[in-house]
Amino acid sequence: MFGFGRRHYPSSAMVTTLFLVGAALWGTLGHRAMALATLEHLTPMAQAELRELLGPDSAVASASVWADAYRVTHPETAPWHFVNIPLDAAGYDRATQCREGACVVEAIRRFERRLADRALPREERIDALRFLIHFVGDLHQPLHAADHGDRGGNRLAVQFFDQRRNLHWVWDVGLLEYGEWPEDLLVAELSRRSAELGPQPGTVEAWAEEAWRIAKERAYPDAIRGSRLEDAYARPNLEVAVTQLARSALRLAALLNRALDPPAPPGSSGSPR
Repeated sequence: MFGFGRRHYPSSAMVTTLFLVGAALWGTLGHRAMALATLEHLTPMAQAELRELLGPDSAVASASVWADAYRVTHPETAPWHFVNIPLDAAGYDRATQCREGACVVEAIRRFERRLADRALPREERIDALRFLIHFVGDLHQPLHAADHGDRGGNRLAVQFFDQRRNLHWVWDVGLLEYGEWPEDLLVAELSRRSAELGPQPGTVEAWAEEAWRIAKERAYPDAIRGSRLEDAYARPNLEVAVTQLARSALRLAALLNRALDPPAPPGSSGSPR
């Protein structure tokens, strides 16, 4: 059984450092655990391809946060980490919310294609794999898919227990910190929930709209400027966050299986390699 209600959050200096490199706890604990949980859902061929490109499981976990560090020196990649679907929109609209493909939905599509392209140089495929692992995780954080005129909650100041933060921080950092889960136990929990969830089909747009609806229904309603968010908010929404991580592991595995172990063309025999 996992613990709840820890009040010992990172120091202000540590939080500042984490945000400077773009890696809050969703970006470290959540991303790493999701990447490790993905491995058990890969086909043998996809697992072999993944390890040929990245190395052992520890390298796969490290790759899951690479895109955040890369963003620091390549700020042009920052829009690829999110999509701003307004709360009052009808849903995802590429023309208005992802101009020139600069959002997480189109980035996932783009890097899946690049990963699957064996004609590309190996290093380009490795980068595509790193981006893909990270962006699938980002898309499932509800405030990476929704916006209420506040940069996905970044400009919505709230009180999370004894911390003066913003709503985006609550979902990036606060909820997983509240759970007090070490990485190995979180991986095990994601594996358990993945087995309960079963296959998670759907398009990348559908996953974005699912996260957007969660933001509308769970993240925003009790979070007005200056509101105090404690157990009544944190406990159920921690469950939501962990379920989203489990979904992202299953969906990432499906994308990787498709890119790294594609079905043989009709009429052919054996491995496409």
